[in-house]
Amino acid sequence: MKTIVGLGNPGRKYSNTRHNIGFMIIDELSNRLGLKFKSGKGEYLYASNSNVMLIKPLTYMNNSGIAIKEMLQYFKILTTDLFIVFDDLDLPFGKIRIRSNGSSGGHNGLKSIIYHLNSDVFHRLKIGISNEKREFIEADKFVLGKFLKKEREALEEIITQGVDIIEKYISNDIEESINFNNKNMLNIN
Repeated sequence: MKTIVGLGNPGRKYSNTRHNIGFMIIDELSNRLGLKFKSGKGEYLYASNSNVMLIKPLTYMNNSGIAIKEMLQYFKILTTDLFIVFDDLDLPFGKIRIRSNGSSGGHNGLKSIIYHLNSDVFHRLKIGISNEKREFIEADKFVLGKFLKKEREALEEIITQGVDIIEKYISNDIEESINFNNKNMLNIN
Protein backbone atom coordinates (compact mmCIF):
# COMPACT_ATOMS: atom_id res chain seq x y z
CA MET A 1 0.00 0.00 0.00
CA LYS A 2 1.33 3.43 -0.88
CA THR A 3 1.91 5.34 2.34
CA ILE A 4 2.16 9.12 2.39
CA VAL A 5 3.67 10.71 5.51
CA GLY A 6 3.43 14.43 6.16
CA LEU A 7 6.01 15.73 8.60
CA GLY A 8 5.23 18.45 11.10
CA ASN A 9 4.73 19.25 14.75
CA PRO A 10 1.44 18.52 16.51
CA GLY A 11 -0.54 21.21 18.26
CA ARG A 12 -2.12 24.54 17.50
CA LYS A 13 1.08 26.43 18.35
CA TYR A 14 2.82 24.98 15.27
CA SER A 15 -0.12 24.67 12.87
CA ASN A 16 0.81 27.50 10.49
CA THR A 17 4.58 27.35 10.70
CA ARG A 18 6.99 26.60 7.85
CA HIS A 19 7.97 23.29 9.47
CA ASN A 20 4.36 22.08 9.14
CA ILE A 21 3.99 22.27 5.36
CA GLY A 22 4.03 18.44 5.30
CA PHE A 23 0.99 18.35 7.61
CA MET A 24 -0.73 21.03 5.51
CA ILE A 25 -0.31 19.02 2.31
CA ILE A 26 -1.45 15.74 3.94
CA ASP A 27 -4.50 17.51 5.40
CA GLU A 28 -5.47 18.81 1.96
CA LEU A 29 -4.92 15.37 0.42
CA SER A 30 -7.17 13.78 3.05
CA ASN A 31 -9.86 16.38 2.23
CA ARG A 32 -9.62 15.62 -1.49
CA LEU A 33 -9.84 11.88 -0.87
CA GLY A 34 -12.63 12.24 1.71
CA LEU A 35 -10.55 10.54 4.42
CA LYS A 36 -10.66 11.26 8.15
CA PHE A 37 -7.68 10.85 10.48
CA LYS A 38 -7.89 8.60 13.53
CA SER A 39 -5.44 7.51 16.21
CA GLY A 40 -3.00 4.75 15.29
CA LYS A 41 -1.42 2.01 17.39
CA GLY A 42 1.44 4.32 18.26
CA GLU A 43 2.23 8.01 18.19
CA TYR A 44 0.62 8.87 14.86
CA LEU A 45 -2.68 9.63 13.17
CA TYR A 46 -3.68 7.79 10.03
CA ALA A 47 -6.38 7.81 7.36
CA SER A 48 -6.71 5.18 4.66
CA ASN A 49 -8.68 3.61 1.85
CA SER A 50 -7.88 0.58 -0.32
CA ASN A 51 -5.14 2.42 -2.26
CA VAL A 52 -3.36 4.68 0.17
CA MET A 53 -2.57 5.38 3.79
CA LEU A 54 -1.90 8.91 5.06
CA ILE A 55 0.19 9.37 8.21
CA LYS A 56 0.85 12.31 10.56
CA PRO A 57 3.46 11.51 13.24
CA LEU A 58 2.68 13.00 16.66
CA THR A 59 6.23 12.68 18.00
CA TYR A 60 7.28 16.18 16.92
CA MET A 61 9.51 16.66 13.91
CA ASN A 62 12.84 15.60 15.42
CA ASN A 63 11.46 12.20 16.48
CA SER A 64 9.38 11.42 13.37
CA GLY A 65 11.25 8.16 12.82
CA ILE A 66 9.86 6.65 16.03
CA ALA A 67 6.24 7.01 14.89
CA ILE A 68 6.99 5.95 11.32
CA LYS A 69 8.78 2.79 12.48
CA GLU A 70 5.80 1.93 14.74
CA MET A 71 3.40 2.44 11.84
CA LEU A 72 5.46 0.38 9.37
CA GLN A 73 5.72 -2.51 11.82
CA TYR A 74 2.04 -2.46 12.78
CA PHE A 75 0.72 -2.30 9.19
CA LYS A 76 3.58 -4.40 7.73
CA ILE A 77 4.45 -1.73 5.17
CA LEU A 78 7.77 -1.70 3.31
CA THR A 79 10.10 1.28 3.57
CA THR A 80 10.13 1.48 -0.23
CA ASP A 81 6.36 2.22 -0.15
CA LEU A 82 6.89 5.44 1.85
CA PHE A 83 6.49 8.92 0.39
CA ILE A 84 7.60 11.55 2.93
CA VAL A 85 6.40 15.18 2.54
CA PHE A 86 8.41 17.86 4.34
CA ASP A 87 9.82 21.38 4.35
CA ASP A 88 13.26 22.04 2.89
CA LEU A 89 15.21 24.99 4.25
CA ASP A 90 17.74 24.81 1.40
CA LEU A 91 15.17 25.26 -1.38
CA PRO A 92 13.68 28.64 -2.32
CA PHE A 93 10.10 29.19 -1.18
CA GLY A 94 7.65 27.27 -3.37
CA LYS A 95 10.27 25.16 -5.17
CA ILE A 96 9.33 21.47 -5.12
CA ARG A 97 11.69 18.52 -5.57
CA ILE A 98 11.14 14.78 -5.59
CA ARG A 99 13.80 12.24 -4.61
CA SER A 100 13.75 8.48 -4.08
CA ASN A 101 16.67 8.20 -1.66
CA GLY A 102 19.59 10.08 -0.19
CA SER A 103 20.84 11.73 2.95
CA SER A 104 18.83 13.83 5.38
CA GLY A 105 20.33 17.03 4.00
CA GLY A 106 20.48 18.25 7.59
CA HIS A 107 16.71 17.92 8.14
CA ASN A 108 16.18 16.56 11.66
CA GLY A 109 12.92 14.81 10.81
CA LEU A 110 14.62 12.91 7.98
CA LYS A 111 17.63 12.15 10.19
CA SER A 112 15.26 10.50 12.67
CA ILE A 113 13.50 8.51 9.94
CA ILE A 114 16.75 7.29 8.37
CA TYR A 115 18.13 6.36 11.81
CA HIS A 116 15.03 4.46 13.02
CA LEU A 117 14.38 2.70 9.70
CA ASN A 118 18.07 2.07 9.09
CA SER A 119 17.43 3.04 5.48
CA ASP A 120 17.43 6.12 3.27
CA VAL A 121 15.52 4.40 0.47
CA PHE A 122 12.11 6.04 0.46
CA HIS A 123 10.46 8.69 -1.72
CA ARG A 124 10.51 12.35 -0.63
CA LEU A 125 8.57 15.42 -1.62
CA LYS A 126 10.63 18.43 -0.57
CA ILE A 127 8.84 21.78 -0.34
CA GLY A 128 11.09 24.85 -0.34
CA ILE A 129 10.53 27.31 2.51
CA SER A 130 13.60 29.57 2.30
CA ASN A 131 13.26 33.31 1.67
CA GLU A 132 15.34 36.48 1.75
CA LYS A 133 15.12 36.72 5.58
CA ARG A 134 16.51 33.20 6.04
CA GLU A 135 20.17 34.25 6.33
CA PHE A 136 19.40 36.58 9.26
CA ILE A 137 17.48 34.10 11.44
CA GLU A 138 18.68 30.93 13.18
CA ALA A 139 17.43 27.81 11.38
CA ASP A 140 15.27 26.52 14.26
CA LYS A 141 13.56 29.88 14.72
CA PHE A 142 13.04 30.24 10.97
CA VAL A 143 11.37 26.85 10.43
CA LEU A 144 9.15 27.36 13.49
CA GLY A 145 8.18 30.82 12.27
CA LYS A 146 4.97 31.75 10.49
CA PHE A 147 4.85 32.35 6.75
CA LEU A 148 5.21 35.95 5.57
CA LYS A 149 2.10 37.66 4.13
CA LYS A 150 3.29 37.28 0.53
CA GLU A 151 4.09 33.59 1.21
CA ARG A 152 0.62 32.96 2.67
CA GLU A 153 -0.83 34.34 -0.58
CA ALA A 154 1.04 31.66 -2.57
CA LEU A 155 0.63 28.84 -0.04
CA GLU A 156 -2.63 27.49 -1.46
CA GLU A 157 -1.05 27.10 -4.90
CA ILE A 158 1.96 25.29 -3.41
CA ILE A 159 -0.23 22.95 -1.36
CA THR A 160 -2.37 22.21 -4.43
CA GLN A 161 0.76 21.41 -6.47
CA GLY A 162 2.04 19.12 -3.71
CA VAL A 163 -1.27 17.25 -3.55
CA ASP A 164 -1.42 16.95 -7.35
CA ILE A 165 2.07 15.42 -7.36
CA ILE A 166 1.12 12.92 -4.66
CA GLU A 167 -2.05 11.95 -6.50
CA LYS A 168 0.06 11.17 -9.59
CA TYR A 169 2.20 8.92 -7.41
CA ILE A 170 -0.83 7.17 -5.90
CA SER A 171 -2.46 6.47 -9.26
CA ASN A 172 0.76 5.73 -11.16
CA ASP A 173 4.31 5.76 -9.83
CA ILE A 174 7.15 8.02 -8.74
CA GLU A 175 8.28 8.69 -12.33
CA GLU A 176 4.82 10.05 -13.17
CA SER A 177 5.08 12.39 -10.18
CA ILE A 178 8.50 13.61 -11.26
CA ASN A 179 7.32 14.19 -14.83
CA PHE A 180 4.22 16.04 -13.62
CA ASN A 181 6.30 18.29 -11.35
CA ASN A 182 8.81 19.04 -14.13
CA LYS A 183 6.03 19.96 -16.58
CA ASN A 184 4.04 22.01 -14.07
CA MET A 185 6.79 23.68 -12.05
CA LEU A 186 5.51 26.57 -9.97
CA ASN A 187 6.91 30.04 -10.51
CA ILE A 188 6.57 31.70 -7.11
CA ASN A 189 8.23 35.10 -6.77
